[in-house]
Amino acid sequence: PEPAGPDQILMRLYGLTAAESRVARKLLELESPKLVTTFLCRSEEAMRCQLKSVFAKTGVNSQGRLLKLLYALASQ
Repeated sequence: PEPAGPDQILMRLYGLTAAESRVARKLLELESPKLVTTFLCRSEEAMRCQLKSVFAKTGVNSQGRLLKLLYALASQ
């Protein structure tokens, strides 16, 4: 089988949807919710909603902690 990409890993580990996984991955790359919103062509409200859901599913309560978690996963 083909190795799982970052989106599939986040979906499997944390139960993220494909859209939430893309938001988390882009946040790791761009480190700015505003840039992610622009890059993914989403409204700020949709982005905020998805980010809150990502926080809840990963058990973090801030962007900094989410980035720390994602960096740790990326380094494995």
